[in-house]
Amino acid sequence: MFSHTGAEIAGLSKSIGLKPDKIICNQDKSSTQVPQQVPITHVQRKPDVDTYHELLSTDAIITMHGWMRIVPGEICNQYNIYNLHPGLITKYPELKGKDPQQRAFNMNMSEIGCVLHRAIAQVDSGGIVDARSINNRYKNVDDLTQALKRLAHDMWVSFFAHRLQQYD
Repeated sequence: MFSHTGAEIAGLSKSIGLKPDKIICNQDKSSTQVPQQVPITHVQRKPDVDTYHELLSTDAIITMHGWMRIVPGEICNQYNIYNLHPGLITKYPELKGKDPQQRAFNMNMSEIGCVLHRAIAQVDSGGIVDARSINNRYKNVDDLTQALKRLAHDMWVSFFAHRLQQYD
């Protein structure tokens, strides 16, 4: 699992009752908030293709949680990588890219949401696994962002529940 600080992964891990095999964070060690006894790799700079190959396993489900780095297309094509984007890009393609919550708030969109998709070379453009929306009733961007975080959490829980059923 890729993460900014690991906080989202810690919450998800608690909800699904499983710990990830490995977490790769792009923040320094002092800001990491991950489940105990999970191997953590801190990557300060943008990884190159060789570094991604060293970090990843081809038989794993790889997820991005605030990674905030563009993964090279070669890596996306070779690995099973999923991303959750906190912008309803199925309805508003202009929300692709960085800070969709802020843009949705600024544009006063009546509907907001998240899209879980397969990672491909083009940013926020892979095959959609799940898309969910809610009414935008939020008076500030922080409340909107928190609502999308809750929605994203539920979507990841459903994603992993479905994947675990495949192995039963």
